[in-house]
Amino acid sequence: MRPIAILLALVGCSLASVAVAEETRVTLLHTTDVHGSLLPYDDLLARPAARGLAKVATLVKQVRAEGQAVLLFDNGDAIAGSPMVSVWRRGDRSRPEPVTLAMNAMGYDGMSVGNHEFDFGPAGLESTRAAAHFPFLAANIVRATTGAPAFQGTLVRELPNGVRVGVIGVCTPAVPLMGDSTTYAGLVFLSPTEVVTRELQHLRKGERCDIVVVLAHMGLEKDLRSGEPRKGEPANENWGWRMAYEVPGIDAVILGHTHQVIPTGEVRGTLVTQAGSLGQALGRLDFTLTRETSLSHWTLTKREARVITVTDTVATDPAMAELLAPYAADTRAALDEVVGEARQPLSAPFGRFTDNPLWRLVHQVQLDATGADVSLAALFDPTQRIAAGPIRVRDLMRLYPYDNTLTVADLSGADLKATLEQSVRFFATYTLEGGKSLVEPGMAGFNYDTAHGVE
Repeated sequence: MRPIAILLALVGCSLASVAVAEETRVTLLHTTDVHGSLLPYDDLLARPAARGLAKVATLVKQVRAEGQAVLLFDNGDAIAGSPMVSVWRRGDRSRPEPVTLAMNAMGYDGMSVGNHEFDFGPAGLESTRAAAHFPFLAANIVRATTGAPAFQGTLVRELPNGVRVGVIGVCTPAVPLMGDSTTYAGLVFLSPTEVVTRELQHLRKGERCDIVVVLAHMGLEKDLRSGEPRKGEPANENWGWRMAYEVPGIDAVILGHTHQVIPTGEVRGTLVTQAGSLGQALGRLDFTLTRETSLSHWTLTKREARVITVTDTVATDPAMAELLAPYAADTRAALDEVVGEARQPLSAPFGRFTDNPLWRLVHQVQLDATGADVSLAALFDPTQRIAAGPIRVRDLMRLYPYDNTLTVADLSGADLKATLEQSVRFFATYTLEGGKSLVEPGMAGFNYDTAHGVE
């Protein structure tokens, strides 16, 4: 009987060992490309809209109420692109910058730097950054003169359950191709993959992080299913696929910049996800970890990603609505201002495929404002229409919702021809086998410029 008793005792010890195994969960929430969309209202169309951080705030509170450890991040392009932001920057600046005010109230833990964060130049970016109660992350942006980091590169959070989470922020290195050089003067944009490889090792070994996530303001340059390059993909702009494929050991890459919704995907074992734009969705990553005893290291055992859509039924957070009410009133008053009159309707009935009154208006305004010989301009949204009668500020902002800068440049005839040849890449090559589209798939319409003043 004694050998049996010993055997039972050993089994009991084994079961006791299993019994003390501990499991915990960590949730990372993320938004991206908010572009100043704060309230559930479309200021340009003057009607309610199912979007904005005031609705996202309700979803965030619901997740936090579940009881697990929760971190909240934004993936860049937050502070530019809405009438509310534009009106604030051109008007009463006595109130705080509205986007960071809202993000502070929501308790964001960090934000990656997007290309539109540079829209207002170094001074505008620095003042916004100083107002934020969370770090701006960009490990691949350094000072040109010294090589020193221009922003905080990584963030480490040790949660109450002892789990250590490391976050690497990176920005698309194509910023110099998208804006005036004065907006990013003195900065150098490094290879995201090289920087992430270095920082990943530091977070894993030096910081002993149990979870490492990359907050990347860039999208996928290849199709998630086939792995084929996207047609019309701009060079050097999106590195999401390369990062996930070439840098092993990342637990998840949170994407942005391209305004796509990717609930969940995988590239060579790395989880990838993206939460759209304009506060129309909230991304959610759930990590499950286990350890044998309280002295053991946590082991990541499960990863899940999904995107929660903001709908009409999602309530607006009342505190956020109250916080932003003065900005909303200023915005609507500014957009109601009458600045001209249209003697006839202005539209683009055949979109970007023919000359049209809407496009001619843009060209003529640019020529009148600058005195240049030639105007180059894209038609941002060819579905827009200005009715006959009074023209208000909101009518014009629908044509160009972003604060683009009108620039005069000296071009040779060869330069101008090269510019037009670049623009014509917008059109698909015709084949006798049958081209299914006049437009090259993946080529953004706002990259297609026409010229006025050229024969």
